[in-house]
Amino acid sequence: MEIDYEAVCIVFGLGLLFGVLGLIGSLNVEQFLMRGGFGAFLGFAALPYFDSEKWPARPLTCAVIAGGVAIALAIAREQSFMTVIIFGGIGLTFGFLSPFFAKHL
Repeated sequence: MEIDYEAVCIVFGLGLLFGVLGLIGSLNVEQFLMRGGFGAFLGFAALPYFDSEKWPARPLTCAVIAGGVAIALAIAREQSFMTVIIFGGIGLTFGFLSPFFAKHL
């Protein structure tokens, strides 16, 4: 299996950009990680629009990434178990639909 360094740079770069933008207001590690995860998710969701032949849309992978970020956000905010499950469901739905709306971002 060969690593596609261009895709890694796009995803990591957007994650780092969003993470650093989260540090502007306050030096909070939680904000850095949550915004960085969201930026990485957006980078992964937008990959097919950079080169659709090279990177096909992967809605299930986007759903897992978005669900994980949403669950991590709920846990970091010390929410109840039911809220964590709801956040995960919303994240999964948002991630699954991301290939349809990523072209508009």
